[in-house]
Amino acid sequence: VSWYNAKTGTLIGTWSNPSDSYAGQISDDGKILSFISGVVEDNTTIYVLDISSHLGKILMQQTFDYSPNSFCMSPSGHSVFFSHHQSAHLWSSDPNTGKFALSWSVNRSSQHRGTACSVSGDHVAIGWFVEHDYQNSWELLSIKNGAVIWDWKAKNPVGKGQDIPANVHFSDDGKMFATVSWGNYETNTPQLNVFNVGHEDGPVWNLTTPGSMFQVDIAYSPKLRGYVVVASGKHVHANVFGDGGDLFIALVQF
Repeated sequence: VSWYNAKTGTLIGTWSNPSDSYAGQISDDGKILSFISGVVEDNTTIYVLDISSHLGKILMQQTFDYSPNSFCMSPSGHSVFFSHHQSAHLWSSDPNTGKFALSWSVNRSSQHRGTACSVSGDHVAIGWFVEHDYQNSWELLSIKNGAVIWDWKAKNPVGKGQDIPANVHFSDDGKMFATVSWGNYETNTPQLNVFNVGHEDGPVWNLTTPGSMFQVDIAYSPKLRGYVVVASGKHVHANVFGDGGDLFIALVQF
């Protein structure tokens, strides 16, 4: 695992790891790096490193007997959140030592699968795929204790075409988050949704696309006086053979 100066491309440091690594994320200040190591189902390790030096100091090295379905880090780098099937867990750093320990866990029914997450300074957003009705559900949790602030379920489950939550991202100010999912075959459930954390009645804006969405980002633009949303995906459903991609850019104002 290596880290570089984003402006110059200069190599800053490298940390040797015996297994494949993925899902790397860096804190906003560029000092904390988190990633998952190992692709074997029964031997996966989550690492958090202090990369303010070229050596990399281990802050968290925790091995689990499963591979996380979703993994995300807070902008500060002080918390990491991940899910496996119907459970999800937040680990946070000690303000004195910087070492990470389990803060809280949540559990849902055996039909739930946590497949997407994002963390802001105050909240955690997690997308659940509910297997018995092929529906997706988005929860907003308190970062302090995992308490559910609100839960929104997709309104049109049709029982076919897994509408799996694929990605979620908070805006930099933490006031909004955008989500994308696979959608269903009939495309009558919006795959792109934008939520206001203080608005529990559902999305403030959404979009139904021809296929499945996989990636999303959202940021506030003072110049445009609104939130710019960028999302991309496949032109047909993820479970359908076919090629072609879609890119959507939207300005959400309210």
